Amino acid sequence: SGASVGFGELIGMRLRRVAPGAVVNPRIAAVKAGLDTPTNILESHFLAGGNVDRVVTALISADKAGIALDFSRAAAIDLAGRDVLEAVQTSVNPRVITTPKITAVAKDGIQLLVVTRITVRSNIDRLVGGATEETVIARVGEGIVSTIGSSSNYAEVLENPDTISKNVLARGLDSGTAFNILSARSTYSKTKLSPVSEIVTYPLTFVARLILAEAISKRGHGPLAPRRNAYTTRKR
Repeated sequence: SGASVGFGELIGMRLRRVAPGAVVNPRIAAVKAGLDTPTNILESHFLAGGNVDRVVTALISADKAGIALDFSRAAAIDLAGRDVLEAVQTSVNPRVITTPKITAVAKDGIQLLVVTRITVRSNIDRLVGGATEETVIARVGEGIVSTIGSSSNYAEVLENPDTISKNVLARGLDSGTAFNILSARSTYSKTKLSPVSEIVTYPLTFVARLILAEAISKRGHGPLAPRRNAYTTRKR
């Protein structure tokens, strides 16, 4: 196969409690793909607790896709606990992150339920130390609430569904994360007035309900009556 490994190296692996197959097989695959990765470097990564097979597979995939990735960086990503092979695959084929339902209220008090599908691509340069997809979801959710909250009414949001996408891309919400946001598509569903806005919009109606409930309770009817009667009995 052209990936020569001496008997002395094999004996040394045994003495260092390194499974020869975990090093030799990835080296053969690397050499066959045109990558010259020395045995001692692969063995060092194995002893450090890394996944040699996935690192070599990631290097081969990156080389075929034209992505600049050397062994040192791939090994660092792997030892940092990130899946380097998945990162390379996501760099080639962007994936979609779907946010949970986010509730936001426009200025007219109408609630909107928003679900956003975010298309992201891995940024290999920021994989070590970069924030994960949970941070991306949290930042996009903050952008959704801010965008809808600044809208004069819910119809304005529904008439311009790309408003959130433009806001997300313009604010650079992927800064400091391990991803680059390519696009964001949102779907909306309208709900009724939020409880707080209902009190603000119809204060007299709300107060009237409280007065009516209190009057019914004093007569001995309604849900507050049993507790009031029990309190009166104890006081006596």
